[in-house]
Amino acid sequence: MGPVATMESVSAWDRRAAAPGGIGGAHGPAKAAVVGGTETPPAKPSRVPSLGASGKNSSDRQRDRPRRDHAPRVGLLVYMVARVLYFVPGDRERLDCVRAAQPSLEHPDERFMLDAPTPAYAPHRSLTADPNVNEVLSGLADYDGRRARLYFKPLSGVRRTAAHLYGQDNPVDVGIHEVAAWWLARELGPPWSELVAPTVWFDPPDAQDIGSCGPVILGMGGYASLPQPGAGFDRLISDAAFFDAVIGAQDRHDHNLRAEMPPRLALIDHGYAFARTGDWHNPYEAAGLFLKIRFGERRFRVPDGPVLDYSGVGPLSPALGAHEQAAIARLAADRDLLGVAQLLSDDRAQALRDRVARMAGSGEVLQAADF
Repeated sequence: MGPVATMESVSAWDRRAAAPGGIGGAHGPAKAAVVGGTETPPAKPSRVPSLGASGKNSSDRQRDRPRRDHAPRVGLLVYMVARVLYFVPGDRERLDCVRAAQPSLEHPDERFMLDAPTPAYAPHRSLTADPNVNEVLSGLADYDGRRARLYFKPLSGVRRTAAHLYGQDNPVDVGIHEVAAWWLARELGPPWSELVAPTVWFDPPDAQDIGSCGPVILGMGGYASLPQPGAGFDRLISDAAFFDAVIGAQDRHDHNLRAEMPPRLALIDHGYAFARTGDWHNPYEAAGLFLKIRFGERRFRVPDGPVLDYSGVGPLSPALGAHEQAAIARLAADRDLLGVAQLLSDDRAQALRDRVARMAGSGEVLQAADF
């Protein structure tokens, strides 16, 4: 996506916010606050003076007081609003880890997304989720003889009420989780690096605030549903279930995937993942689809639609296969979780370690929602 890895424009915005007086502080007029990705102009003084108990209007009372420069206070307020809405302790450092790593990434899909000129992103309308839960933009990238659709999820498009249900109150971490899921799959290698959609972080050169930034996901083709009755998808479903158990997926349902015949499967939408014990899991009947199939379920009643029937999927076992045992052993032996821990808050990283330890101890994948 061209020369965007250094995030100069957003870093400059961050520096202005952190400077004495902040944005619109002592060195300039108050600027609009960024609230949920939408600019809110600074309040204008009322043209109608109000009378207090003393009988003096507000202008009289202000004249009676020593004059103060309120600009630094306004700047601090704008800075605090931005910090509260988009940053929690540690997430700036987590995002910096992603940004710092991207110039040296070598995976061909990552390099394509990072080096290709930024496509003309436009709102993406999902045929299976109308409207999208969170804002998604899409565009065609063309670079070095390759053309592919990319999906951009700006943080300002995260629906905060939905995210809160999942315990994902910080949009920055929702975006980082998309990257972290791909990093984990990439480091584990096949089959998971072939299942999970490659993802990078995108900082638009003209970004005015962090809400304009977010993950970019490589389009995986296929359809947003698993072909019924699922014949031929046995191994793919089993591998997908293992990955969902490891990352603590909270929202894997029958549309958060891409599939086609001959059997090919891709996993998308990992913002609501890396759950902690007690975190919410989507109660939709088909949520946790792959893990439920691996534990023996084959039919799912969904609202306003026919029963999903995957009776063509052969017998699967929750017992870990040899390649899954090897993956668990690698994760258990590395406290940094193959480089992914630095992208997660401490409690989410520890929850992942705990899931790994539980699977190592039981020799089985965890059930859906068992975080």
